[in-house]
Amino acid sequence: MSDPTPNDHRSGRALRIAAIFAIAAAMFTVGYTTLQGRVVVRYLAEAGAQHRLAQRLHDLTRTAAPARAGTYTTLDMLRGRLEAITSRLGSGGREGGFLVLPGSIRRQIGIVEGQWDATGQTLDAFLDTRATTQAALSGARIIASALPRLTERLDELVQVLVRNGAERRQIHVVARQLMLAQRITGLLQGLAAGRLPRPGTLDQFGRDVALYGQVLEGLGRGGPGLDLEPLQGPEARARLREAQALYPSVSEQANAILAATPTLLGMGQTLKALRIRSGRLLTRSARLTAALLAHDRVLHSLGAIALLLCALAGLARVWMGRGASHARSEADDPP
Repeated sequence: MSDPTPNDHRSGRALRIAAIFAIAAAMFTVGYTTLQGRVVVRYLAEAGAQHRLAQRLHDLTRTAAPARAGTYTTLDMLRGRLEAITSRLGSGGREGGFLVLPGSIRRQIGIVEGQWDATGQTLDAFLDTRATTQAALSGARIIASALPRLTERLDELVQVLVRNGAERRQIHVVARQLMLAQRITGLLQGLAAGRLPRPGTLDQFGRDVALYGQVLEGLGRGGPGLDLEPLQGPEARARLREAQALYPSVSEQANAILAATPTLLGMGQTLKALRIRSGRLLTRSARLTAALLAHDRVLHSLGAIALLLCALAGLARVWMGRGASHARSEADDPP
């Protein structure tokens, strides 16, 4: 076997240096992808939490009773948590330095931020109705609790009128008050439970409450416009006074509910806009999560390839080292 030439020595040294550089580059890639992977995992956790909260927000916009106090409390909590998470995603996505996110993901974060701004503004508009709607709900419950007592007094009045042989017209009018009270209660049941009224419901409610009060007053003083004569007899008038004493609280709360009509009717449009915008936020959040997952898979693949290259370069380095040792041993053997 011929002795190694100087060119052979230089080629072997170059290959060994190349192998060392390959190992160093592979190790650097492994370290970088590991650190970048930890950053992506953190963003994935934030994006996943945002997506879950956006789903809860979107589901709440479909609730049958959006005006309940519990709905406002939950929406307020969701608003604070979504604001905090989106802020962390946005500030982190704009950070520069060594572990910077790809431009495509930063753009996705910017889109999510913009969609949250629009959703948050609509959510704020809905939350601003809390005081008005809760006052209206409270009034509806007060009326709902007062009307049964009013109905009981009027029912007793009907019995007194029938027993005393009162005019059929008066008996009919008082009996109609009982049916009117039932209709008022029916109109308020949905609102008392937190459901938004239909456009015509509150108008009918206002007319019914006004008529109810006019008839009560007409039964006591007479009502030419209603073709009513004052009730006669101490027992009948005593029952009527008991009913009239309960009516002012009903009238006061009814006026409060009617004053809240623009807010209650506007809530439907606000809720619809919130449903649309929260749905878009949900979609944007899902896309951001998908982009982060795809980037995480790429990092895992790069890390695996780098580990494989590192192993191959290490094997090549060992193989070249053994070849060099074998060549030196042959050169040291005597001829």
